[in-house]
This record gives sequence, structure tokens and C-alpha cells, in this order.
Amino acid sequence: MNHSNSYKQQEAIIDWLNDKNWQVFGTLKFLDGHSISKEIAEKDINNFFNRLDRTYLGSNLVKDNNRIERFVFYHTGKSGSNIHFHFLAKPNCQIDFFCKTAKCLWEATSKHSVPYEHLIIDEIRSKKGATRYCLHEYPKLGENTLYLPATHRKPTAMSSNSLHRIRRLLKQQEKNEIIIENSRRRTSKKK
Repeated sequence: MNHSNSYKQQEAIIDWLNDKNWQVFGTLKFLDGHSISKEIAEKDINNFFNRLDRTYLGSNLVKDNNRIERFVFYHTGKSGSNIHFHFLAKPNCQIDFFCKTAKCLWEATSKHSVPYEHLIIDEIRSKKGATRYCLHEYPKLGENTLYLPATHRKPTAMSSNSLHRIRRLLKQQEKNEIIIENSRRRTSKKK
């Protein structure tokens, strides 16, 4: 593929993604993105999104292939060997709590995940900036930038009053508080 076609494809994908109302941008890094294998990184990413989906939707909906709407992007950094992922999501729920929960779940996903305090998972401030950043490695990686195994395009309506959902989220909130407190301790020790 020549550079002109790659650029046109990248711009078309950016335009298409900009038409969506993404609410959250995230960067998921590993403790050592240079030495982690692609297979382990992909396993961790898939595990993370499965846990996030089950937390918000419950196992029954996830078994029926209902997921939080998202696009996931594979990156290797300037060096070409620093594996990490970015994502855009539309959780259709309280954004601040979703971001905290996602950070806590990523830290707890595996021994390779960077800790809570080093994660960027936030409400999108610039839709264009977020989508452009997710695709800035497209000229280098081409279609491999789009990590389709963890991407889910079909929106899932979340029931806000499900007692099961409320229990899952309260249980997760307790776990979040422990992870956030541990993060505060780690950062205060460094000062």
C-alpha cells in the first residue's frame, strides 16, 4: 500500500470514528511493553475487556455477546517494540466511575499491567484529538492498528435499575477503593 492510500484510509477511519459519540479514551500499558510478547499482551487485553463487560453487564449478557461499545487499537510506539493499546468506549453510564473502575480492573488484570496511578482512562475532551491519536500508528501498522478481537461495535443498553447490576458495581466499588488507596500509598512513598 502506498503512502497516499494509507493516508486516505486513515483519514476515512478517523472521520467515521468521529461520527460516533465516544465518551472515554484509554491507554493500557504494560510494565515492560518492550519485553512482553504480543500473545500475552493480547490475552491480557481480552481478559481486561471481558472483566469490564461482566462488571457492567453481567455474565448472562456477555455470554449472549453483549459488550460495552468500543474500538481498540494496537500500538508499538516510536521504537516499534513497546506494545500498548488505546481504546475509545461508549459505556453509556456514569463516566467518572467507569473510568476509575476500568483503571482498577486493568491494574488487577495481570502481573504485566501498569498500576492505577500510571494509567490514562478519562472522559474524552477532544473527539477529534482522541480518534487521531488512536490512529497515529496507522501509517506504520496499517490495518493491524485496529485490534478487532477486543473491539465491539454493537451498542448494548444497560439497565440502570437491575439489582444484580447494582450489587456487582457496589462490590467493584469496594475493590476500587482498595486499589486506589494502595495507589495513593505508592505515590506518597515516592515523594
